[in-house]
Amino acid sequence: MLRMLKPIYRLCRNLNLRTCVRYLTASQASEALRPFFFAVHPDFFGQHPKERAVNEASLQKLSSYLECLFSANNASPTTVKFYLRDPLQDSKKAVQRANDVSVGFEVVTIKLVSRDVQSTVSQILNTCQLDTDHLKSLVKRFAHQSQAFPRPVKWDPSYYAYTNKQIPKDASSPARCKVVNKTLGSWLVKNRQRALKRLEKSQFIREEAEALRLDLCSSYHLCDVRWESDWNIGAFRMSLSSVRKILLENPTYASYIKGKELIFSSITGVCKEGFIVLSNEAVPQYWSQVLEHLPKTLQLMDGLSSMEEEVSCYLGNIIISREKYFHRITIENYTLLLQKLISSLNSYHSSRRRWKEGRVIPPNSMQQLKLVIEGTIGHVALLRSGRFVLPASTQPQEAISFLLKNKTKSWERLKNYPRLQADRKRLVAQCMKNYSLKSLEVDLSLTEEQANECLNKLIDSQLRLPVSMQDLRLRISRYYSVLRDGEVCIPWNLHI
Repeated sequence: MLRMLKPIYRLCRNLNLRTCVRYLTASQASEALRPFFFAVHPDFFGQHPKERAVNEASLQKLSSYLECLFSANNASPTTVKFYLRDPLQDSKKAVQRANDVSVGFEVVTIKLVSRDVQSTVSQILNTCQLDTDHLKSLVKRFAHQSQAFPRPVKWDPSYYAYTNKQIPKDASSPARCKVVNKTLGSWLVKNRQRALKRLEKSQFIREEAEALRLDLCSSYHLCDVRWESDWNIGAFRMSLSSVRKILLENPTYASYIKGKELIFSSITGVCKEGFIVLSNEAVPQYWSQVLEHLPKTLQLMDGLSSMEEEVSCYLGNIIISREKYFHRITIENYTLLLQKLISSLNSYHSSRRRWKEGRVIPPNSMQQLKLVIEGTIGHVALLRSGRFVLPASTQPQEAISFLLKNKTKSWERLKNYPRLQADRKRLVAQCMKNYSLKSLEVDLSLTEEQANECLNKLIDSQLRLPVSMQDLRLRISRYYSVLRDGEVCIPWNLHI
């Protein structure tokens, strides 16, 4: 009997019932591993050359392993070693560094034997004791895109007898097919204590980050220092410390940043709004180069107004707004977008096609409306706030037709938007009071309607929650998660 089953088992093993299911794309795997990269990135081991060298070599080996999984769905087993940095302990070890006392790191050894990306990423996070909630949400969201089989595979009972594996439950049974939807209450019951413990551990570093922020503002006369990143509070503190070190080493930079607003985001440079933006993923040496050339970069701001005025004249004297909607854009990139748009509008207005098609916006007919120019691809759109978004690659005839068609709707939304903003502030204050929260924030990616819908649900359902949310730091986002610093993320379209 066993002889007959061995070939069958060998075939099953070769098929490997991962069924070519990777679930995660390269970008999704990178997103899920972001906390891991932050804990082992060599840039944070500048004063520890031995640990830095080990982490650099291991990251290269890990990158090759993942690349093989994505390209060939297979990779040779290997082992990688990392020195793991705990940002919550950085501040406590500051005195040791000052006295040149060796600072220890947690050493982790990861055996890479999995043949699919999802299991590999999960193994890395679990080995380093990092949060896997975001990974689970990614897998659930994109699993259907890579599912190899449209239905579960049922093997002959002899297969389970030979492999000594448990026979799966019968999926046809109605009692066993019952799906329980995740609710805010059930999720809080499981995760509230974990969030409070992490908040307690990160409290010291949170207070230190706020002290550093206030010190930078007062010492260098900055208008504000803001954090626009998905990374945790430990990354914010490290970024503030790095900036302060750069400014102490280069006193001339103080006059460059006086009266400016400093933002930590996804780009490095000066954004179109005139704020100094530093990417928390860039190395401090690059930040120093940007600050060094800051006076020359700020000179580009002088030419933006004339270019925006030229675009406005072609589009009925509409107001060109520099506010951010999708993402931050540097002055250099924004200048290129304006040049591209001016060139296409000028060519269209001087061509016969314009008069033949009859697409013309009368002067001053759009002067009360607002337009945001962002990106090089996409379609012209009308936002919930009443502002138009115009990608620089949009054909002039398409842009003009859309503006004329949605002129009235844009004006109505513009008048209604201040009320939505006021409602949101009122709802946030009420939620903070009702639940005794330490903080309540809303992701920038959410619209006012989505944020207000979630806030109203929370206010209406206070008495129905099985546990208290007192002392939690809450963020309305798109998924459930407890971040490493204890902040709790909940989806805006949650179920109570």
